[in-house]
Amino acid sequence: MSITKPKTTRKPIFFPLSFFLSPEGQMVLSSLPLQMLLYFNAFFLPFWCLSEAIMLELKFSLLPLYYQCLLVAAYLTIVGVEAARLFLGYVGNLQEKVPKLAGFLLLSFIIEMPVLLFILTDHQVICMPLEMAVHGVLLCFLISEIVAASFALKDMAKHLARQFYLVQFEGRPGRGAPVVFMQLINEVLHEHKKVLVYLENILIYTETMDDHVPLVRQVLEKLLAVNLYVKIKAYMEFQVGVDGLMDANAMIL
Repeated sequence: MSITKPKTTRKPIFFPLSFFLSPEGQMVLSSLPLQMLLYFNAFFLPFWCLSEAIMLELKFSLLPLYYQCLLVAAYLTIVGVEAARLFLGYVGNLQEKVPKLAGFLLLSFIIEMPVLLFILTDHQVICMPLEMAVHGVLLCFLISEIVAASFALKDMAKHLARQFYLVQFEGRPGRGAPVVFMQLINEVLHEHKKVLVYLENILIYTETMDDHVPLVRQVLEKLLAVNLYVKIKAYMEFQVGVDGLMDANAMIL
């Protein structure tokens, strides 16, 4: 079936679309680097605990009483926080749960990092070579995980905000949601002067087929880049449906 070329006179082509977040095409937001760091960190934790238990036993009698209490409290804090931190990181990253991943970041940056730096920098703690080595490895894990989790959390937050606007558009018709949706699509397509968004429809102004096809391709690529998947209802002089292409001349303005 051949498609008749439009006339050379300038006219808008009515291009109705339906937008949705496709479960099949949904972008995976879990961070692979973060998951690898958490995996190796979980294996390293028992060796860290064993090393610290041995070193603490060797130097415990050489420490003042208040440093004995401080070190015991610090090690117990690190072990408890590390277990909770790894759990929140695993669940938050794999299941793309923003609150759990945020909790992972808070535990890492606010609690574990200061305690570990205290043990490494205080000279009266009497850090032995084995302790310096295992603390250094744990600190590298901690810094790398904070950086990776920050990027993953940023991507997840953007994706959730986009989902919120789309659900608002689909679930609350007539309450200002179409305007919000128009703003969202206009932000994506604002560079194209010949593309207008009206409610759930896109109007594309072209003079020739040679101009029209590349512009449609650019529009679809821009929408896919922000996870907006499109079901084309009508295009040019044909209606797009389950039975194929049908005549839809009435759709052209």
